[in-house]
Amino acid sequence: MAGSLEKPLYTDCPVIIYDEAGTMVANTTITDHFQSDMIVTVAESLKLDEGVRRVGLLILFPGGAVEYSGTIRHFRISSTEIALFGKKERCIRGSMRYRLGAPAKVKGSYKNKETLVYNPPIHVMADNISASGIGIKGPAERFAIGQLLNVSLNLNGKDVILNASVIRTQANEDGTVGYGCRLAFQGD
Repeated sequence: MAGSLEKPLYTDCPVIIYDEAGTMVANTTITDHFQSDMIVTVAESLKLDEGVRRVGLLILFPGGAVEYSGTIRHFRISSTEIALFGKKERCIRGSMRYRLGAPAKVKGSYKNKETLVYNPPIHVMADNISASGIGIKGPAERFAIGQLLNVSLNLNGKDVILNASVIRTQANEDGTVGYGCRLAFQGD
């Protein structure tokens, strides 16, 4: 596609790749993708069991996430080419959750027409993510149900900013709270 004026769609986006059993096989970056070409190249040669060609992909982009099924096309020394198909419709609950265990920061929030900027940001742990939400673990009584959070997640050296609304909380034995958040997309 050299010389194409086509706009890259998911190029430089973090992507979490899982095998058919739901085991994470890569947390990497998409290095190449164009709108008319449903093939992405990821910056890692995937290590899969012999014969495994099907994978799930959760692609994170500024403001949200999208989930696809994919088929491995080519393994290279430092990359893998995957054909995308089966874009999964966003649902409020029930999307496959992917374990992250990655540090994140809440940089601000919005509730009851009040905007708060946290300086310094509030450090949290991103426990899991799906095409419809993110689970974070953070300080007790810090965020309330209905509060819209501005979450910064660093995956593979790329900052992904997600807006997510707290929809449930759960106290943990270690004194922290698990916050279940629904991703907020434009138009929600």
